Parts: sequence; structure tokens; C-alpha cells
Amino acid sequence: MTPRQLEALLARRRAEMEHREVLAAQIAEKVVNWGFRAPREAAKISDFMPSRWSAAPAAESVELTDELRASIANSWRMMCTEVVPAGNPGAI
Repeated sequence: MTPRQLEALLARRRAEMEHREVLAAQIAEKVVNWGFRAPREAAKISDFMPSRWSAAPAAESVELTDELRASIANSWRMMCTEVVPAGNPGAI
């Protein structure tokens, strides 16, 4: 089996699993929203999909300026001097 075939099989498996998850999430969402004790705020289908829970939003990119680099370097140096005493580098 080639790497391309393996990747195609994995993609197909992921799609099947997500389809099953969507079907189960639709049922759970309907039961919660239309049950005897319906929530004040309607539940969404994605609330019942564990694969969507870990999908974190992309972090904003931060421009690394010279000032920020110097600050990071100084913080790192201070942390290293706390861990390793200046006169005894073999202490760790």
C-alpha cells in the first residue's frame, strides 16, 4: 500500500466517523431541545460532536519585534540563572 492510498483510506475513515457523529448529534440535539425540560438557550448540533470540541480557533500571529525578542531573551536568561547557579553549571 502506498502512502497516497493510506492517506485516502484515512480520509475516508474520518469522513465516515464524522458522518456517524453528525447523525448521533442531530438526534441528541433534538431530544435536548424538544424534551420536557428544554434549555433556555437552544443546543446546537456541534455541542454534541466531540470532534468539534478540540477544534480551537487559530491563534493570532504576533509580530516579533526587536523589543519583544529582547524581552523574551531577558526573561529566559533570568529563568536560567535561577535554575543554574552562576558558579556551579554542573549542579543540574
